[in-house]
Amino acid sequence: MKNGYFILIFLVVFNALISCDKNDTLRVDIDSEILLGAEQKENFDFRFDESSSGQDSAEFFEAEESYGFDEESESEISDCDREEIPDSDTRSMETIGWILLDTNREHISEVLKRAEEFDVTAIHLSHGLIMDIDDIDDAVKAELIRDVAVEAHQYGLKVYVWAHELTGNAYFVCYDPDDSYWERRKNKYKEALTKIPEIDGIVLMYGSSDPDPWHAQCSCRFFSFDCNSIGNKPVFISDVILDKVYEAVVEEMGRDLIFRTFIHFPNEEETILQALSINDKVDFTVMSKGVPQDWQPYHPHNVQFGNSDGRNHVAEFDLAGEYWGRSVIPFALPEYLQYRLSYQYGKGSNGAFGRIERGSYYAFGTPNEINLYAFTKLLKNVNYPVENIWKEWVEKRYGLKTGSEGSSLVISALKRTFDIGRKMYYVKGFLIEKGSDIPEDGKPGSVLSRKKFDVKTISQWNPDYTAWYDELKSPNEQTLRDIIQEKHEARYLSDMSVGDIEKAKSFLKEEDYDDLLSRLKHQRDCVEIWDHVHQAMWHYRLGSDAGKKYLAWNLRELQKLASHMETEWGTEVFPGNPERIRKFIDSLSGETGGNSPEAPQQVKIENIGVSNISESSADVVWQTSEDADSQVEFWLKIPLYGLKTPLETHKVKDHKITLINLMPGTRYHFRVISTDSTGKTVYSGDFSFKTK
Repeated sequence: MKNGYFILIFLVVFNALISCDKNDTLRVDIDSEILLGAEQKENFDFRFDESSSGQDSAEFFEAEESYGFDEESESEISDCDREEIPDSDTRSMETIGWILLDTNREHISEVLKRAEEFDVTAIHLSHGLIMDIDDIDDAVKAELIRDVAVEAHQYGLKVYVWAHELTGNAYFVCYDPDDSYWERRKNKYKEALTKIPEIDGIVLMYGSSDPDPWHAQCSCRFFSFDCNSIGNKPVFISDVILDKVYEAVVEEMGRDLIFRTFIHFPNEEETILQALSINDKVDFTVMSKGVPQDWQPYHPHNVQFGNSDGRNHVAEFDLAGEYWGRSVIPFALPEYLQYRLSYQYGKGSNGAFGRIERGSYYAFGTPNEINLYAFTKLLKNVNYPVENIWKEWVEKRYGLKTGSEGSSLVISALKRTFDIGRKMYYVKGFLIEKGSDIPEDGKPGSVLSRKKFDVKTISQWNPDYTAWYDELKSPNEQTLRDIIQEKHEARYLSDMSVGDIEKAKSFLKEEDYDDLLSRLKHQRDCVEIWDHVHQAMWHYRLGSDAGKKYLAWNLRELQKLASHMETEWGTEVFPGNPERIRKFIDSLSGETGGNSPEAPQQVKIENIGVSNISESSADVVWQTSEDADSQVEFWLKIPLYGLKTPLETHKVKDHKITLINLMPGTRYHFRVISTDSTGKTVYSGDFSFKTK
């Protein structure tokens, strides 16, 4: 093999591992189609410095963690960033906060009473309570906020209120810092803090404002200020707003300021980072979501962490499942929280605020309380074993003794809900509908091509997903097979969780059993709905005669599901609302070309797992619905797999591939591949394991 090819391969692999430091030898089969091109393919022995997986971005939770894996490997997280956090380090982060969104006064009091139980130190009032500082002009709203703040202080909690800038359709603003507009804005903050002195601080933000500052045009009076003299206008106005609000809130009123860095696009992120770098104020806190843009598990880590120029930096999390069923169906994420918080802690973050509700849907009183418990535990010690978090909470909440059969069954059932939700709501890493219910219109013009699909796309944050983005825009038959398999995995995982709770019946109180079973069955019904919704959207997009037959079948099944949801859960059920299902059906009912319904046929992969995990090897096992061949792709991160095992051509239903010469203490990502006798290939979703 030519030296140039060897150097290319070495650099590709070494780049993923360079931050780690244990030595081991990995013998791999380099897949020519991925790294080199079809002409070049050889086996090599490489020696790397390696202390952990080398994964970055969101690779950890693009993997299913819990099915067929050794329990020991399930509970561990491997990330090179974790090298900065010694196992013995148990320092607490300073801030443990909750974000309240709903105006229900009785509910707010219940939340405040429980804050001490979770060691909460501060709360934010947002959304339904307040979004702009001008909202305090409303006497009723001001009275509610003051009442909540007074009660919160009785529990020793600091109280912050949200404030967007700009406001009031201010699309034309003079950028001159001495313009009277900025004095009027400062006075709004001073008036609000004078009216409600119990407010401890302001959470200032630009994203989703009215308008976002970078969309406002500079419109100063002629000769008073030269707008054309400004180099980077978005950075300039962002800095001006931060300065003026800081002057009013911190310098003149003596309150705290938190600058929330929420944005929608990469160029806006760069604007925020530049504004922070040129601003000379340091005694305020920066707050950033764990990922750029929104609550997307596939997105990379937020690069704003470690780039706040020495300022106090806290994270923001969704603990109530805004896009995952809003706590109506379970969404358990202790492992994911540890993954994100470990990175942020390594970048100097010293706290976090978590949303505990969305509208009138609350995490409290649901299985999603596990997220609040894990949030506190991990903020107090980011290395706290996640398995212990699960066992402690299940014993505390359901009275099931640690290590008992009942405890294990409940834990396994709820653990799966994170991966069930990802496979249900997402298509190959992309969130199709913002929110927790299905789109009402399934045509490409209203879903795939509209702004929200482009805004939410992971490919703008991780270019490795660009190929999948393009594929979803212009699908082929393989795209549909991938989607069908992804939804099939959500189905069988959901069936497993329902089955575990049914087995746990004798160990649970009747009301707890009924609640868990009801929520998991509701989730199972939603999995089937989203299965047909996503298939229908891409069968329509496919546009072939076969696609129209499959579309007709999807719509027929959705009609049945709409009737089932209405009968089983009622007309107002959410998610999986019957009226929305029927609107979705109506949007595509004229696109079947009069074809009779026909279900697509393909081999199904399930029961994917890993066994016999050692320091250097592991057995990947799975089953197929028909005889098929066997192959595994694996790598240290996804979506691009760099390595592929030799094809096992013997067609079977029970499959096993042994991966050898692996590196110890390393998390590997993999997907299995099987091709049936008709030549149709199916790729599984992404799974992972960690070597010992």
